[in-house]
Amino acid sequence: MTQQARGPLPAKDVPAGGGRTASQAGPTGATPGALALLTLCAAHFMDAIDLSDVGVALPAIQRDLGMPPASLQWVISAYTLGYGGFLLLGGRTTDLFGRRRTFLTAVAVFAVVSVLGAIAPSSGLLIAARLFKGLAAGFLAPAALSLITTNWPEGPERGRALGWYATAGAGGFVGGLVLGGALTEISWRLVFALPVPLAVAALRGAVCCRGILRRPAGAGSTSPGP
Repeated sequence: MTQQARGPLPAKDVPAGGGRTASQAGPTGATPGALALLTLCAAHFMDAIDLSDVGVALPAIQRDLGMPPASLQWVISAYTLGYGGFLLLGGRTTDLFGRRRTFLTAVAVFAVVSVLGAIAPSSGLLIAARLFKGLAAGFLAPAALSLITTNWPEGPERGRALGWYATAGAGGFVGGLVLGGALTEISWRLVFALPVPLAVAALRGAVCCRGILRRPAGAGSTSPGP
């Protein structure tokens, strides 16, 4: 039997987008730009800077609020407890309610609680503000990381994005020590207000990137993307 009688051979399936699978490309088939990456890095920088800047301000906080040494340590421990204790829940919330939505909510809560910590009149309210700030960071971190791994294609582009993200975290930790010391010379309350402009910038950037930082179409996860 000739080839004509058998009919044409079936064509091989070719992934849409010139060979790049849907799980490797962004929602429009393009890699998010510098603004999207800068937004995520700013949020990570804000988180990291808050881990290190408060330690420098502890003596000033103790003098101003009259905190005993046993309670003073909770200014740092409350943040760490909230952060580490809610990372898993933050990751699950990101899957259930969307990466971008979780990211925006966590950054907004982080900013509001930072203001409350800066104006706290007592040690109890200050420690509570630190606890809720750590909780917000526990939701922020997995959401930001998930936005990178789902919006940048696998390979060198994602590797570079993760590299800049890690650099922002390291820079924030070192910068927190320097800026914390400088601001404490003026007022320790400025140390707690330091993340606010960074949070506002991250929120503004996320709003501008609304059509970019979304779950790629056709990704294997069934969780909501926005």
